[in-house]
This record gives sequence, structure tokens and C-alpha cells, in this order.
Amino acid sequence: MEPELVDALSEREIEILRLIAEGLSNREVAERLYLSTETIKWYNRQIYDKLGVDNRTKAAAVARRRRLLEGRAGGGMPRSDQPFELPVQLTSFVGRQTQLAEVRQRLEKARLVTLTGPGGAGKTRLALRVASLSVEGYRDGAGFVDLAAVRDPAAVTQDISAGLRLYEIPDQSATETLVRFFRDKHLLLVIDNFEQVIEAAATLNSLLKGAPELSLLVTSRESMRLSGEHVYRVPPLDLPSLDSDPQSLASHPSDAMTLFVQRARAVKPDFTLSTDNAQAVARICHRLDGLPLAIELAAARISMFGPRALLERIEDTFDLLTSELRDTPERQRSLHATMTWSYALLGEAEKTLLARLAVFQGGRTIDAVQSVCSPGLPIDVLDGLASLVNKSLLRTTEDPSEEPRFVMLETVHTFASDLLQSSGEMDEMRRRHASYFVDFVERAAPELRGGGQQMTWMRALESEHANLRAALRWAFEQGEFEVGQRLVAGLGNFWHRQGHWSEGERWVALALERVDMAPKDLQAAVYFAAGSVAFSRRDPGHGQRMFHRAKELYRELGARRMLGWSMVLLAVGSVGNKAEYEEATETCQEGMRLLREVGDMSGLAQGYNAIGELSRAVGKSEQAKSAYLKTLDIAREMGDSMRVAMNLCNLSFLALEEGDARRARRLLLEGMRIFDDLTSRPHLICSLASQSGSLAALGEFDRAAKLLGASDQLLERYGLTLQPADVPVIEAYRRAVITGMSDEAYAAAYEAGRTLSLEEAMALAEDTAKH
Repeated sequence: MEPELVDALSEREIEILRLIAEGLSNREVAERLYLSTETIKWYNRQIYDKLGVDNRTKAAAVARRRRLLEGRAGGGMPRSDQPFELPVQLTSFVGRQTQLAEVRQRLEKARLVTLTGPGGAGKTRLALRVASLSVEGYRDGAGFVDLAAVRDPAAVTQDISAGLRLYEIPDQSATETLVRFFRDKHLLLVIDNFEQVIEAAATLNSLLKGAPELSLLVTSRESMRLSGEHVYRVPPLDLPSLDSDPQSLASHPSDAMTLFVQRARAVKPDFTLSTDNAQAVARICHRLDGLPLAIELAAARISMFGPRALLERIEDTFDLLTSELRDTPERQRSLHATMTWSYALLGEAEKTLLARLAVFQGGRTIDAVQSVCSPGLPIDVLDGLASLVNKSLLRTTEDPSEEPRFVMLETVHTFASDLLQSSGEMDEMRRRHASYFVDFVERAAPELRGGGQQMTWMRALESEHANLRAALRWAFEQGEFEVGQRLVAGLGNFWHRQGHWSEGERWVALALERVDMAPKDLQAAVYFAAGSVAFSRRDPGHGQRMFHRAKELYRELGARRMLGWSMVLLAVGSVGNKAEYEEATETCQEGMRLLREVGDMSGLAQGYNAIGELSRAVGKSEQAKSAYLKTLDIAREMGDSMRVAMNLCNLSFLALEEGDARRARRLLLEGMRIFDDLTSRPHLICSLASQSGSLAALGEFDRAAKLLGASDQLLERYGLTLQPADVPVIEAYRRAVITGMSDEAYAAAYEAGRTLSLEEAMALAEDTAKH
């Protein structure tokens, strides 16, 4: 019998259900969505559970009968430039009214408030609830950054930037980029899990000094020990009086009891608090000291044990641990006891899986778990993951590509790491982990150079950023230089495109230290990655030296494809340098000949684009136009949307040169809409300024000035810069706008533009907003 209510299906689940209804097999669905068969099997389980069925035929029937597939389609992320957002909480917030008021009062008095307490005390949930209640009091809202996966204090500023989706400024440190970004923001920023990078606490002072309206709400197991810091120790949830009668306990449960009941209902929907079980529940909450995580772990077992039986087992476990943990604070002992008890109830295979999962940082996909953890594991990985989720030891989220990720609270991760260390499997797991991500990166690397899957792989690598760092750190610390160099070789383009420039620079430097010891093909690949990172840092001279070394090695190896790519990118470094135009063009054309011979269409498109940029920068417009059109044809044939959009924008510059302002505007808008669909904020923001040229030529000076203001403000806000070849063009557009207006009118419009969000600026560019 079908359930009365159907749980909400995610967009990805709807997409898979639609393909199931069309009769596709798991393998066919996986191929269509570029996922693994194991991942599709996991999604099928979720779909069946939510629909109350046990197979695909019934799922398709329920979907048709309830019209679940009508009017639902997958789509990209919503268009918005708002980087400040709080994570959606999937479970209700319980109690803590006094603590909410007290923390909010501290934020009114201090710009740095640290919530301290042991793992599992509820610091994160309290911080997020405070932020959600306080957000209206901050002009720029409230944001959230989680540092749980960060182990290197030197990477804190980079991770805060990444968490806010900022891009580094090439000639500035990550800290300088953040200070510049925050300096005019009235914002509450929640920074979670700071304890493992406490050595970087001084960075917070730098941010507060450089940004006078920034407030920080930090969670940590210990305080920052900074001047001006207000420390708030998060207490346990309110506990019931054990002297109360059962009726009173059942009708007026404490916060701790309410949390227990809510989490118990997640695994046993018919569970209710009654006069028969209220005292047992009250004693459980007391024994666990009101610690939210401990209560959640215990409540997850209610489908196996009734409250009285549950209490007996918790008492036994706690008593066993008391003697060996006498020097541990009471609340820490309670949590450890609960986790140990919960762990003891797992099957041996589940215990092994939980420990092995600790090798990952920042989450893990089904494919990764299957590869790293399954060898020798006497349990199906999907069954094991589902069991650990049901027992609250794992939680599920979706990454930007909507693939399920399994995450651990930091407290659980620490516990599991201790288990892995004591199991004797740590070295083997870290080796497998690194091996998996080497393979992952090497599969991604060719796709990053262009083609229809470029953005899919960029997002996948972004989701695995913490794991990639962990693999790199292990490789270089353990002297596994070839492993580290292979990772660096595959990640150069990722660091370049995604704005992780200082990080790329750091790992490239380590890879280059012993590059001469690597096989020649790996040496070449490391130099190639080093060239990409150097171009990111606006150091074309060093970049060209790196690409030149790569070129010579690839020539020696007879690797025509990568020789061609090296020559094309070597030429890119000469864009805008008239003295190098002829030589760079010849180098590029030779590289394109090689790429054509091996059938590398992405490389050929990159070559034509490079010829276009080289030619446009020296005023050879017809050559540039021809090259851009060829790039456009190849990109469309390949389904490379990013390159299509880039070349539409390039062609718009030339259309305006030819005096066709309306065509220039149409081309640019078409490109901008593609950037918008791809959620490519950097390209979209840079394109706003380009609109000013065609608008000025059409006499729409006010709108052009507003878009210049919006572009300048957004470039500053996100730490972006225009491409060197575009700077003189945009400045010429700016002069045309200024010439067409009075100084007062330009200043007013420009300042009005600086107040626009990206969404508002896009609407203005499309002429769908009032102006």
C-alpha cells in the first residue's frame, strides 16, 4: 500500500526516476548522467524508500500515477551573486532560548565571539541558529565557512575564500584578498571547527582590523585567546528533574528529552513519549549529560532497543569506561562512552568500514568509498553506508554535481580516525586514498582542457578539494614524490581555472624540487602545470619558461598532442606583446598542426582562440574574426559551452569595431546567458563592462555607466581581474561613456551601478530592469 505522503525527491532523484520510467537500465542511466552504476543504485534505494516501493517498476508506476515527473526538470544553480548563505538544516532546532539570547547579546558588544565546548555539544547548530535570527541586523547578511576538513593553518585564508566563492587577486596574498573583500562589508561570518587550525587565530585579528564592520562567530573546542574576544561556553541541553513524576515528564519534556524524541522518530516514526517510558528517557539524557550528539546517537538505536533496555546498555558502557577516563571532563566522557557504545553495536564489517572512512577529508562519494574501502571488506559498501547513515554515524549531502556525498561530524571523524590508527590499516588506507585520487585527477585532466564535460569535472574536483589536499600532503610528507608530482601535473588547469592560485603555486614548488628525478613524461607534465599556475599569477615570463621546458621534453618524447598544447599555450603568453607577435603566431600554428594530426579538437579550438587573441591585440581584426569563428564552430560541434560563450564575447568586440553595435550587443548577451547557465561568475562579471561599449554606441550612456560601476564593484568584491588583452578595450569604452555624459551624470550613474548585485546588473544588461 502506498504511503499517504511522499517525501520530497531531489532534482537528481526526479531525473533518475524519469529515466527509469523510460525503461533505461542502471548502466544506461549511469552513462547518460556521467555517474557510476553504484551511485545510481544508491539513488534507486533513496527513491524506493521515499515512494514506499521495493523495485523500479513500482517506482515508475507511482511516479506516473502521482504525476511526479510533470513540470520538474533539472537545472543549473539559481543565478545570484549572493555569496553569503547559511546551510539549510534538515532537522529542527530544539530549545536553547536562553543561550540564543545570550550569544546575540554578546554579538552586540563584541565583533569576535567564540562558542567553545566539547565535540558534540551543539556549537555549530547554535551558531547557525544565532546567525539565522541575527541576519537582518547586518547589511550584507550572514555567511558560513566550515573548516572541518582543513588541517593546515597556512590554508585557512584560502579555505575561507573558497567557502565564500571568492577568487584570489594575482598579486596579493589570500589574507590581503579577504581583507579587501570584507573591508566595506557589514556582515556576520560564522567560522566553524577552528580548533584544528588554532595556530591561525591571528588571521582573524587581521580580518577584523581591516574590516571595521565585520563580525565573527567562531566555533572551536578552545578559545582563540585574542584581545577583544568574547568566549561563550556552550552548555548542555536543559535536563529534566529526575524527581518529577512520569506524567509531568511526558507532558512537559525538557529540551534534551525533546531532542531524543525527535531523533528517535526519524528511525521509529511511531515512537512517543509516555508515562511508561518518560523516566527512562529522562535518565538516558542525564547519563549523556544533555550532549546533543550523544543523545542523537542513542536515539538512533531506539528501533533496536526500547528506552529501558537502551538505558541499561548506556549505563554498562559508561561504567566500563569510567576508570580509564578519570582524567577526562565529565561531558567528554559521556560522549566518548556513547560513541564507544554505538560503535560496539556495529557488526565487525561495519566497524571496519567506519574506521576506513576516516581516511577521507571533507566527504566521500560512493565511487571513492568503493575503491578505497571495499577491498577485503565482507559487506556490500552500499549496505554498509546505509547502515551507518541510519545509525547517525554518517550524514548525506549532495555536491554541486548532485552526487551523494557521505560526511562525518568532526567528532565522529576524530573517533573513527583513532580507530583507523589503532587498526594498523592507516598506512594502507592513505596509500589507497592517494592512489584513487591520482587516478581521479588523471581522468579529469584531459577533460579540463575543453569539451562538453569541462565544467562537470571542474565541479567534481572542487568537491574533492579537501581530499586532494590530503593526498598531496601525504605524498610529499611521506617522500612519495612521484605520487605528488602526478597529482600536481593533473591539477594545474584546475588551480588555474578555479582561482586556487597561491595553493597551486605552493604544491607546484614542491613538485619542482625533485622534478629531475621523475620520468621525463612526468617532468613535462609538471612543467606544463607550473606554466598554467604562473599564468594565473600574472607572471607570463615564468609561465613561458615552464611551457618552453615542457615543449622541449614533449618533443624529445615524441608526444605530439602535448607538444601541440605546450606550443599553443606558450604563444598565449605573448598576447599583447607586439614584438613577439610573429614568433608567437608561428609557434601557435605549428602546435595547431600537431593537434590537427592527432585529432585533438579541444586543442585546435584553443589554438584558434590564441590566434584570435594575438591578432586582436595587434589590430589585425580580420584575422582575429576568422580565428574566433573557427573556434566557435569547433566548440559548438563539441558541445563546449564555455568556449562558445567566450568566443561570442570575443566576436562582440570585433562587431563593435566594425560599427555594428546592435550585433555586438546581441553576441555579448548570448555569451553572457551561457556563462549564467554555467554559473561562471568570473566570466559573467567581466562581460558586464564589455556591454558598456555597445550601449555607449547606441546612446544609452546612463545604462553603460551603471554597468561599468557594477562591473568594477563586483570585480573588486570577488577578487577578479580583466584579461590583459581586454583592459585597453574596456578603458576605451569607459572613455566613450564619460565623453557622452556630463561629469555629474556619469558619477551618479556609476555610483548607482556600484550598488547593484550581479543578478540586478545582469537584468540591467538584458534590459529587463528599470533604468
